[in-house]
Amino acid sequence: MSGKTVLVILITAVITATLVLLVTQKNEQPEPSSVESDSVPADSSSAPAELTALDTPQLEGEKEIRITKAMVDALLLGQSVEEVEDEWGRISDEMDSEHFSGIQGYTSPYVVLWHSWNNSDGTRVKLGFIGKKLDRKQFYYRDGDFSTSEVDLEALAEEKTGSRR
Repeated sequence: MSGKTVLVILITAVITATLVLLVTQKNEQPEPSSVESDSVPADSSSAPAELTALDTPQLEGEKEIRITKAMVDALLLGQSVEEVEDEWGRISDEMDSEHFSGIQGYTSPYVVLWHSWNNSDGTRVKLGFIGKKLDRKQFYYRDGDFSTSEVDLEALAEEKTGSRR
């Protein structure tokens, strides 16, 4: 092969790889309106995030789908976010992630991907997914109090360490 042919093949391969990468990234990214930061607002006069009710976009005349504690309790651990969104008929309003370094003797390091749904009445739901599977469920009441399905592994580890002394 001549140098010109090799150059044409190389340029074609680079262009093809770039296009495939761009198409793949576009298909994997959620819509910008469905992803918001779960960080504390810079304005200190704002209400805490768990007390702020963000209305989900709705079509005119469409009734809001309010997510209740019973709906959260009915979810099965291991479900995907897509299964939850299909079941509830609503996509999540916000997404955030949290890294945990793990607990000696219990867990390895892991990342929880949090999806949040905000009801217009001030209640809020946060679901934690590890490895794309539902692992944690939290329901926040209007007063900021919340219920959770999490087991406090740090307390268990301390209890175990304390009982051996």
